[in-house]
Amino acid sequence: MTGNHSDAIVPRKGETEIAPFKTAQGDEWHVFVSAGGTFRAVAEGFSAVTSDTLESVRNQARVKSSTSRVKVEVPFAYLQVTGSPARGNLRHEWVHGIATGLHSANGNVLYRIGSKTGQIDSWSASRSTHIEPPTTEDADRIAWLTIQISKLQDELRELNENYMFSDGLGSAVRQAIAEAMAERGEK
Repeated sequence: MTGNHSDAIVPRKGETEIAPFKTAQGDEWHVFVSAGGTFRAVAEGFSAVTSDTLESVRNQARVKSSTSRVKVEVPFAYLQVTGSPARGNLRHEWVHGIATGLHSANGNVLYRIGSKTGQIDSWSASRSTHIEPPTTEDADRIAWLTIQISKLQDELRELNENYMFSDGLGSAVRQAIAEAMAERGEK
C-alpha cells in the first residue's frame, strides 16, 4: 500500500484499466494492470493499493474502504515538551487524547484532544504515544529523561558548532590540498 493521496484515477504509462468495481460501502475502485503484471487500484479520496494479483488488490481496496469508516475510541497519552534548556524555559506536560480511526488516504491516526481534532502520522504515533498512560512514577521518569535528552542535544549542538568547519569537511580538505600543492610549488 502507498500513502500517496495524489494517485489520479487514470492509467499510468504502461498501464491498462480493467473492470472497475464497487465495494459494499459504495466506493468505486478503478483497477489498472502494468505491463509487468502489477495491479493498482485507486478510488476517489483513498490512496492507491498495489499487489501482484488482482484478487489481492481488490481485497486491499475492500479493507481500505471498510476500515476508513470504522470509528473507535482508543485512549492515549504523549509527553509534550516545549521551550529550551538553553533559555531556561523547558516545560513538559502529559497530553491525553482519544484516537478515533485512520485517515483513508494517508493512513494517519485521527485523534481528538478535548474539542480539538487532528492527525498524527503513523510513524510518529508508533514512537511517541502510549496506549496505556504510564504510572505517575514512570511518567515523571519519562519527563525527566526527555528533559535530560533535550539538554544533552543542545549541548552537543553547541559543541559541534564550536568544533566543526562552518562550510563543511570538503572545504577543509580542498584547503589542505591547495596548501600541500603550494608547498611543492604546484598550482
